Amino acid sequence: MDFEYYSKLFASHLDRLLKESEISVNECARLSGLSAGLISGLARGKINNPSLKTMVAIANLFDLPYSMFLKPYDSEEWQAVRKPARYATSCKPLDYTEGEYVQLPGIILPYHKAAIVMEWNKQTNKELDKSLREKRLRERHEKRNKDKEGDEPDGN
Repeated sequence: MDFEYYSKLFASHLDRLLKESEISVNECARLSGLSAGLISGLARGKINNPSLKTMVAIANLFDLPYSMFLKPYDSEEWQAVRKPARYATSCKPLDYTEGEYVQLPGIILPYHKAAIVMEWNKQTNKELDKSLREKRLRERHEKRNKDKEGDEPDGN
């Protein structure tokens, strides 16, 4: 599987989720903090290189780990997410047995599947924390350099 395959997967999931949840491109942009042009381009497959930050922002909007957007729609992970919503009226699987399932934001999963999803979320959070730390360090470094430049005498 190559980069183009994952780009198409991401685009198809985003387009489908927008339609299923009846969220407009503009509303998605407003809620995710991204531009409408970016959302539209991604959903139509015209933009095929979303950053991790973009994927996480979109995934968070739909209460999904970003890695779900890189899985085929017929994968076990998507089946676990889709089944409760498709077959149950109370957001619980028809075969819901107390103690066998756990409810996460927006979905109910068997414990073994929930553990996988929660691990994905942990990894996402770790990656985001690392990115934020690196960004803060860069900003501090840039500010220090800027302050030093302002403190130096002109030599006149």
